[in-house]
Amino acid sequence: MRSSNLGRHVFGAASLASGLITLAWHNYKDWDQLHYILNATDGPAFVYAVGALLIFGGTAIQFRRAANAGAVAACVVYLVFALLCVPGIVAAPEIYDRWGNFFEQFSLLTGAALIYARSSSVWRPETLHRMGRISLGICAGSFALEQAVYLNATTSLVPKWLPPSQKFWAMATTVPFAVAAIALLTNRMAIPATRLLTIMILSFGVLVWIPLLVSHTRSHTNWSETSETFAIAGAVWILAGLLGEHRRSRGCSPFCEGRAKDPTFCEIPTCEAALTSRRWVSVKRLSSLNAGGETRERNLQDIVKSSQLGACTKQQV
Repeated sequence: MRSSNLGRHVFGAASLASGLITLAWHNYKDWDQLHYILNATDGPAFVYAVGALLIFGGTAIQFRRAANAGAVAACVVYLVFALLCVPGIVAAPEIYDRWGNFFEQFSLLTGAALIYARSSSVWRPETLHRMGRISLGICAGSFALEQAVYLNATTSLVPKWLPPSQKFWAMATTVPFAVAAIALLTNRMAIPATRLLTIMILSFGVLVWIPLLVSHTRSHTNWSETSETFAIAGAVWILAGLLGEHRRSRGCSPFCEGRAKDPTFCEIPTCEAALTSRRWVSVKRLSSLNAGGETRERNLQDIVKSSQLGACTKQQV
C-alpha cells in the first residue's frame, strides 16, 4: 500500500472520529471559536452540521472513488474553523495561542486539499507538492513557535516516566518542528523531514493524548486533541507519500532531492566521487567509461533521451 494512501486512511479516520466527538459534545459553548458568535438557536444546528460533514468526509475519504467528495466536505469544515480563528487573531495578535489554533486548522485544511487535488488531478504534481510543502512547512514553523512560547504547558504534557526529563522532551520536540519547517520551505531533504515529522506527531498521539484520554474519558479536550493530533499526522503523512511517489516515478536519485530548481539540472555523485571525495558533479558533463575503458562525454540531452525520464537519473561510471 502506498504511503500516501496510509496517510489518507489515518486522516480520514481521525476526521470521522472528530465528527463523532462533535456530535457527542454538541454544546456549541464548548468550542472557543463558536460561543462568541452563535446563539442557542443557530449554535446546535451549526455543530450538528459540522459533525455530519466530518462523519461523511472521514468515511468517504477511506474509499478511493468517494475520496473527492469526502475531501471537499472536510475542506469546508476545516476552512470554516480556520476562518473562525481570524477574528481572535485580529482582536489580540500578541496572543500566539490564537495563531497556533489557526495553523492547526490550516494544516488540516491542507491535508484535505491534498487528498482532493491528488484524486481530481486539478494541479500538476510539481504544483501540488510545492503547495503542500509550503503550507505544511509554515504550519510546522508555527508548531515550533507555539511549543517554544508555551514551553511550560508543553512540558506538563510529557509523560513523567519518559527519561531523562519532561523539559528535555519538550525542547527536543520543538527543534524538530523548526528543522522540518526549514526543510519543507527550502525543499532540502523534504522527504525524510516529512517522514520523521509524521512519526513524531504520531508519537504525540500514542504517548501523550491516548494515555490522557484513557485516564480522563469525560474530557472533551482530550478527545478533540487526540483526533486532531492524528489528523495532522495524517496530513503530513499524505505529503510524505506524495513526495516519495513523485521521486520514484521520475527515477530520481535521492541525492538529487532539492539540489536545483530544475530537476534536469540536479547534481548527482559519480561512483568515484562518492567513494573518494564525495564531491558533486554536474549531470551536464557526466563522464562514463565504455567497455574498452575509453572516456566519452555525454551532454544533458543525451542523458535525458537515453533515460526517457526527463529527470535526473543515476548513471553508472
